[in-house]
This record gives sequence, C-alpha cells and structure tokens, in this order.
Amino acid sequence: MKQKEHLPIFGIGPVYIGTIAALAAFGIFLSRKGYLDSGLIPALKTPMLIIGLLLALLGLFIWGYAIFRSRIDDGILHNHLVTDGIYAWMRNPLYTGWMFVIIGIVLCFGNLWLLVLPFIFWALMGMMLRPTEEKWLHELHGAEYDAYCQRVNRTWPWFPKTESDKIQQSYRQSRDIYDDVLTRSTWWSRLYMDIFWGGVDDNVIARKVLSYISDDFDGKLLDVPVGTGVFTALKYARMNKADITCLDYSDDMLKQARERFDWNVHLMQGDVGALPFADGTFDCVLTMNGVHAFPDKEKAYAEMGRVLRDGGMLAGCFCIQGESRITDWLMKKVLSRKGWFTPPFETFDSLRARLSQSYQLQEYHKQGSIVYFLAIKK
Repeated sequence: MKQKEHLPIFGIGPVYIGTIAALAAFGIFLSRKGYLDSGLIPALKTPMLIIGLLLALLGLFIWGYAIFRSRIDDGILHNHLVTDGIYAWMRNPLYTGWMFVIIGIVLCFGNLWLLVLPFIFWALMGMMLRPTEEKWLHELHGAEYDAYCQRVNRTWPWFPKTESDKIQQSYRQSRDIYDDVLTRSTWWSRLYMDIFWGGVDDNVIARKVLSYISDDFDGKLLDVPVGTGVFTALKYARMNKADITCLDYSDDMLKQARERFDWNVHLMQGDVGALPFADGTFDCVLTMNGVHAFPDKEKAYAEMGRVLRDGGMLAGCFCIQGESRITDWLMKKVLSRKGWFTPPFETFDSLRARLSQSYQLQEYHKQGSIVYFLAIKK
C-alpha cells in the first residue's frame, strides 16, 4: 500500500458483520423450528434474556463511542493510527460492538446450543483481520502498530496497559528462567538455544565483550541494562579501581543483581530512554542483552551516546534479525508478543551503519543472531 493512500473506510466490516449476522440468523432459525430444543432450559431463559439485552446495549455503546468520540473515520482518511479513547481498550471496537450486539440478540433466544456462536464470531474476526486490515496497518505504520498490538487486545475490551506495564510484567514472568536461558545451565535451556538460536553460547559472547574492558579500568562505567548481573558479577569484582553504575528498568532484575553485587557497585532503577546523568559523564557504557528489548530504541541510542564522553567506549551485545528464519520468527511472533523483545530490530548491516555515524568501530562481530562490538565515540 502506498503511503499517500488510506485504508478502506469500511475495511472488512460489511463482510464480517454480514457473515456473523447470517450465522446468527441461521442459528435462531434452527432454534425457532425446534431443531435445537435440547438447549432450551426454562430456568435460564430470563437470565439469558437480561444478559443478552445488556450485552447488546454495551455493543451499541462501544460502536457509537468509536464512531462519534474517537472519530476513527478521520484517522483512516489522514493515515493516523488511533490508539486512544475506546481504542486503548480494544483494537477493533467497531467490529466488537456489532459482535456484542449480535451475541446479545442470540442470547435473548435462551438456547444453550447457540452459545457456540460467540466463539465462532471471535475466531472469524481474527481469521479475517490478519491477512487484511492488520497486514495493511503494519505496512502503513510499522513498529508503532506492532507496539500497539502488543499492549491492546484485538477483540475483547480490557483495561488499557502502558508500555511500562507490559515490560514490567514480562520481567516478572522471566525472572526465574532468565539466567538459565542465558547461561545454558539446564537441559531445556540448551535445547531451546540449539533449536531456536542455532547453538549460540551467550557465555562465550559475554566473555568476549567483557574482555574489551580491562580489569584495571579506573574510569566511570555505566552498565545498562544490568539485568541480574549473571555475566558481570565476577568481572566487576576484579575491577576494584572502577566507578561502576548499574541501571535497569526492572526492580525484579535489580533485586537479583543486588544479591550478586556485595561490593562498591551502585545499582539504580531507571529508564535508558531518560538517563539521569549529565552529558559526557561516563568513560565506558556497557549494554549487554538489552537493546532488542528497549521500547524506544532511538531514545536509548541517543541517551547512551549523550552520557558517554568523546573518546569513550561503547561495548555491548544484543539480538539482531536477518540471520536465521527460525530466530526471526521466534523474536517477532513469540518473544515480542510476550513483551520480552520489542520491534523494530536491527540487522547486522543496519547496526554497523548506525554506529559508524558516531563511533569508530574497533570490534564488530556476530554469532548467529547475536551481534557484539566495541566502538569508540568520535
């Protein structure tokens, strides 16, 4: 789709709503003709009628709010991705609204056999949207739409979640397996890394990255994100001349890091997109296994560069795309949806071009879908 064009005003709406209305009408016809009498429970007739009426009214409210308050038609005409108002609660309120209305009408007939229809309606919405509107919106809005999909449901209304909510939740879910995966310390983590990451060994990569920094380094170092400190704890114990600050967005990660760092390492919670340090504060910035998860990578790159002095070292490693189809699929379809990774992702060449603008590359390598490097700020 060309950038100057806009999406169809009605999208798949007429087809989807017409389809589910026809299915509902067929189900009601079968019920009225007596083919589904075994689903008629007299005691449930009134409760189902009340629930049906309320659901239909809710559907009309959702539909009306999307049309008259969120002004989705203006968003479509001007290629603006609408993510506020009712669209912060669900991605497709127009279709959800009509689906609720039709489900409400179905419930009013009080037949339990007709309860299969809401599941069919839900499945049909996903099947119709994925190859059409969702594909078009991804092509039009890219990473902005991908991030929106991660935090807002397609169909069912739910409380709005901020990007920070999703990130914190993902950290909490992964805290007990994070070290196992990175260090290949269990049989299942080794199997996972061999199948989905081509046998990449993060232990080897971490040792290479940390070797770029001398044990007698006596400057100021920023480690962001520090994670649990599983790779850096022993290294920092040997760097007794360095002034080390470790920052992470996740309190869960920091809690585990504190258990490892029992010497003079300053740990703090913070956002890499808004670092609380003056320009040129650090002689070295270390970023290991984090850039692929940063929600706003442009701000992260800018902030890490800002707090690094001219001539300072930027060393790191993180995941990239374009090296393995199965790894790319895992990153986009599984890890991103869980909130552990956040698109867009760099490729080996795109990162080289980015770093070369502001840094002199001293080391630049890849192992599977992991890039690792040492760069000196110009």
